[in-house]
Amino acid sequence: MSWWDSKAGKIGKRDWDDIREKWIRWLPTQINPPSHAIAELANLELAVSGMSVHNNRKVDEVDGLREAMFLEGVFLLRKAANALAGAQVHIGAGLCSWSLSGAYHAAFFAMKSVQHFLGFAVPDLNGSGHLVDVWPTPEDQSSNARRRGEQPEQKMLFVKLGQRRVEHQPMWAFFQRLLRITAIDAEIWPTAMVQRLTDFDCDDFARQRNRIHYRDTFWPFPDDLSDCVLRDGFGECAKGVSVFDALDLDNDSFSILLGFSLLWMSAQLLRDLAKYSKPVETVVDSLVCWLTAPHNSIYLTAFPA
Repeated sequence: MSWWDSKAGKIGKRDWDDIREKWIRWLPTQINPPSHAIAELANLELAVSGMSVHNNRKVDEVDGLREAMFLEGVFLLRKAANALAGAQVHIGAGLCSWSLSGAYHAAFFAMKSVQHFLGFAVPDLNGSGHLVDVWPTPEDQSSNARRRGEQPEQKMLFVKLGQRRVEHQPMWAFFQRLLRITAIDAEIWPTAMVQRLTDFDCDDFARQRNRIHYRDTFWPFPDDLSDCVLRDGFGECAKGVSVFDALDLDNDSFSILLGFSLLWMSAQLLRDLAKYSKPVETVVDSLVCWLTAPHNSIYLTAFPA
């Protein structure tokens, strides 16, 4: 078992309906670009000070953490949408090989935004990566407390990873763990989509990108290395085939379809929250304007607005 598999097991089961209700009580009145990253919260560094990699820590509250996590999640989603549009512009210009790198990074940003919306992040604190869970499974109650109708105790969970920089592979493993243990309505995330994403090995997601970046003599489509070459239907699904069914490692446009899938997943969570929050609705409206612009024409073949 890898070190990240053992740490991922610390992430407890969760229910999106429950998390959504908690977010509604915590959402900021205005949703602006974050003024600082989660890792820059001084009181968060204090909360994990002196932790050992062999122990977890639960605290009652870290002021500003939940708000910072949500705002960072929204910003990551916007970064994903921007990077994915860039990949589609490259496809339209006949630069399909490099579009795969941009699309992968869009997928990575979107994956992290999903984690944030589910209350989870992996910041570098005090020189070490930490799992931070702001909506962990509530503490068990005594039978007397349950009879009195008391609410379960809600604390924040911190797990020290012992790795200064958490690479992409464990981040995907943490994401897959969240998919497996999160209860969510199939109308928000189709069961087939969740199953498809959990079927991959955690090192599969970056396979195309890693070959481009780290194999010095590799280029996906050699004919566009020295020229712009248009590829009909690149990044699109065959008629009648869902993007999830087409999400196959043998597909030349795997990273494009992965980016589409994860951007849509994250946007689905935000759309669900927007039903109960005017500030979130404003963010969703802005995102829809971006996603329905000409630079997202391929995305719209997969997920019509």
